[in-house]
Amino acid sequence: MIGEPILNYKVEAQLEENHLFRSYLAQHAQFQKKVVIKTITPKTLSHLDSERLLNELKRLSQIQHPNITTFYDYLEENEHIHLFFEYVEGRSLMNHILSVSGPIPQERALPIFFQILEAVAYAHKNQIKNGALNSNHVYITPKKQIKILESALLPMYLEENVKLDDVEFVSFLSPEQIAGNLPDIRSDIYALGLILYQMLTGTHPYSDFTSEQIKQKVLKEALPPMTDFYPMVDVQLQKIVEKALRKNPDDRYPDCTAFHEALLSVFQPKSNVTQKSVLKKVKKPRQKRPVPTETQFINLPLFILIGLLIFSAILYYQYQNPSNQIDDSQIIFNLEDTERIQRKQDSILRSKEEQRYQDSIRLVNNLTRKDTSQIFIHKVKYGETLQYLAGRYFTHVDSLRKMNDMYQVPKDKKLEARYGMRILVKDIYIIRENEGLGSVAARYNVSTGVLIQANGIRDVAEEVFEGKKIVVPLITR
Repeated sequence: MIGEPILNYKVEAQLEENHLFRSYLAQHAQFQKKVVIKTITPKTLSHLDSERLLNELKRLSQIQHPNITTFYDYLEENEHIHLFFEYVEGRSLMNHILSVSGPIPQERALPIFFQILEAVAYAHKNQIKNGALNSNHVYITPKKQIKILESALLPMYLEENVKLDDVEFVSFLSPEQIAGNLPDIRSDIYALGLILYQMLTGTHPYSDFTSEQIKQKVLKEALPPMTDFYPMVDVQLQKIVEKALRKNPDDRYPDCTAFHEALLSVFQPKSNVTQKSVLKKVKKPRQKRPVPTETQFINLPLFILIGLLIFSAILYYQYQNPSNQIDDSQIIFNLEDTERIQRKQDSILRSKEEQRYQDSIRLVNNLTRKDTSQIFIHKVKYGETLQYLAGRYFTHVDSLRKMNDMYQVPKDKKLEARYGMRILVKDIYIIRENEGLGSVAARYNVSTGVLIQANGIRDVAEEVFEGKKIVVPLITR
């Protein structure tokens, strides 16, 4: 489809592909306007409820909100369905947390989260709920505006991904959804609580578990406190998030408005006097003083005489106390006082010498400082995915996406064979004579198992020899 026209748009590139959509970036033929075209293939359509999908899209077409991407158009062509969405520049909230910010301080996290809450409340008002709400479907633009991907508001999109046990979708499901019960607005409150949890701690509590393990934990185990991951989280904020993440929907906030008010009750100033009322008090006109009936005269000569007396007293005091005029710390010299001049010059020389010494230390430190990481180029083999490479090299999938400009590539999509992937590693070590894998592991304080996995070694005796390059991973996972 690359280069082909669809309506008034020309397809420029493929962004991603999953079992439901093929996403393309397209540009308007006449205007500087880009869109995302999500194409549903005939194979996918064969097992979808087309009537239900059309009804959900009709509801999407009715909403217009600055924090939700716009659904522009719908086209059926050659047994394909093309959905036209607003194109958003920026990165997902999950990518921002993992690659840029880490834990977001609450004074910056809450203004972002309030935008998300407002958008979801608007969707609820328009009878749109229980979609695929998660931090991968919330985008932050270069202007720090929040955009929720409109396709993530489709309940059908969530259900199709949950059928495949996709960890990304399962990890944001509420207990009632996992148990197979009918979800409602409070299920979205649970997902929003997890998004805020991830923003404040820099991690998702279920990021290292399988889909089945996540389901069991959601149903039976309480979430660890946010302070276990990031101790700077406010205690009152911890209680608010805990309420949003209660197992029983009746114990959560009933809607986004209640969630928002709970956050404001903690972090909004408690004074009842608003700024507007204060300004009104300031602008209140004063009462006019009564005008005296008798004419008042100012004795000008007397004021001038008092001023001259005060000035004379100041001059006399300065004359009687010359030490107040010139401090010994001031650089004013008597040319005949050679000893004092020499002391000042020696002090200046010592100061300059100390400065040169400190500068030389900084220079040596800069010259001897070594980079603690290297870039390793991995040649992709047939069938390898981002998820596989992240596991092999003990790193994050999003770290691989950032290093290789592959932000839109799904983690389970097979990569092009023989493609060179950039991977950040601790070092690339060359085996010396009579040196084994164990000594390399001891040098870098890692286990031999880590080195065997990262280097794809099957037989240590045959594959570890003098001159072989050994990749030492960062172990960031």
